[in-house]
Amino acid sequence: MARVVGWFLAIFGTVLGAREALMDDYGEFLPHIRLAKDLMDPRRYDSRVRPVMNHSKPTTVSFSMSLYQILSINEKQQNVDLNVWAIQKWNDDFLGWNPYLYGMINTTILPFDAIWLPDTYLYNRQ
Repeated sequence: MARVVGWFLAIFGTVLGAREALMDDYGEFLPHIRLAKDLMDPRRYDSRVRPVMNHSKPTTVSFSMSLYQILSINEKQQNVDLNVWAIQKWNDDFLGWNPYLYGMINTTILPFDAIWLPDTYLYNRQ
């Protein structure tokens, strides 16, 4: 009985390992997975570095806010509490690609902690 269980575990482990290897190989053929891997390759992208090819060139960041929610209004104290979305846009020279090489994908979504972010501070002055 122990011998049968041992053979079963050996075969089951081999099948699972082959399945994972196949999925890894198959993932290389999916354009959106290849694109994300290529863009975030540490040899190509470093989120600590300002995203310009020429460091004498400034990075222009546009900033806007969109009202999401009015939390409270205190007319007597002349206070308004709001929830807003801060929207920042800039061009990252290192995050470009040829859509023809990636199944005609021309936009993608990457985790915010994987890309360069501008140091933006918003002060509330009363």
